[in-house]
Amino acid sequence: MIFPASFQPKKILVIKLKKLGDVLGTTPCVRQLKQLYPEAEITFLSEPLGAQVYEFSSHIKEVWILPRKPKVLEYLKMIKKVNQGKFDVIIDLYHHNKTALMAMFSGVRYRLGFTHENEKVWSYNYTVSLTSHEKIAVNSTHHQLKLTNLIGTNYVDDAIEFKISDREKKFGQNFSKEHNLEANTIAFCVQSERKEAQVPLELWVKIGDYLTGRGNKLLFIYGPGEKEKANIVFQQLNNKTACIIDYSVPKVAETRAILEHCAMYVGNDGGNKHLAVAAGIPTIGLFYGDSPTVWTPNKPQHRFLQTKENLTAYNDFLMIYEKWKKSQKKS
Repeated sequence: MIFPASFQPKKILVIKLKKLGDVLGTTPCVRQLKQLYPEAEITFLSEPLGAQVYEFSSHIKEVWILPRKPKVLEYLKMIKKVNQGKFDVIIDLYHHNKTALMAMFSGVRYRLGFTHENEKVWSYNYTVSLTSHEKIAVNSTHHQLKLTNLIGTNYVDDAIEFKISDREKKFGQNFSKEHNLEANTIAFCVQSERKEAQVPLELWVKIGDYLTGRGNKLLFIYGPGEKEKANIVFQQLNNKTACIIDYSVPKVAETRAILEHCAMYVGNDGGNKHLAVAAGIPTIGLFYGDSPTVWTPNKPQHRFLQTKENLTAYNDFLMIYEKWKKSQKKS
């Protein structure tokens, strides 16, 4: 513990930029920070998409938003805002020069951040570094918890969360009724916003045909501008009547609410998969090059498959899926 025994921070700033899945991975340490210091006001700084994770969180006092690609003036204004925030602690979970400068010019006594091995530290006075093993084989939530462990968090309470309002819950219920989601409906996400992480579409066609052939309905999950790839797969499926693909693209929190009404998630790794984890449903994430263990919770209901250069990927998926089905029967 780096704090003196008598120290009780009144204001804490937590920083994590990047995308939805990255920010969802911070929720265990933020939850624990609030448990450790219930009187502290926690501010979270993120980008527009990631900031939505904390819109209805009871752990956060305020959410600050920095544009994905801020203009120089926008960035300087945020540095000034941080400096004037009178924080007692800054926890930078991002590890980037963009946020390191904010910490350096903040005037805050306790500045926590990541560092690379043998890297000269100039922005933080309390640091940890991730080992090579941790970077490729340890779940990302534990990366964040390793840093906040300096002030008392643990690795056991690692469940990610995305709180939603009653309005979103009602939206999910109405969507489920309108589209006849059933106990056998699988959330099916066949696209990735990153081209280098995109599982080949022909594999999705084979998997989709298998799942519908086993009596499942498929709810195609996609975000703004992503329906085109989903439609390519849909048009090649044998049983299109078992698929739901035409609907207005919901907001992030609404997608989180919809996922609660699905039996499981099968799809590309990405924000939607992490939303499914937060919604409490089982997942099978298909990866194309990224490290599955970093982006998959170490829980039996969440499974993964590496498809890159994997000639048996389809059969491997069948084995994972059938094991899940058997586990459902036993429970």
